[in-house]
Amino acid sequence: MTSQTPGSADRGFPHLVGLDLRAKIAANKNAAEQILRLIAKYGADTVKAVMRKMMDDAERRLRAKLGSPWSAWLPTR
Repeated sequence: MTSQTPGSADRGFPHLVGLDLRAKIAANKNAAEQILRLIAKYGADTVKAVMRKMMDDAERRLRAKLGSPWSAWLPTR
């Protein structure tokens, strides 16, 4: 029996690891191209502001769901 980590190809099949890596590289390349298209259309400042807002909103919602005492603490930027 081979050990497997979450999200990785089975170590018993090295060719799957290579395919997994190629898929990750392709996904990152595609994401970069999409971001560059957004920047060309809306400008870097707007894209960056929207991305920051999305991350801040996601953090706020996660903290609210967790209900931890730390949910009221937000670091200064």
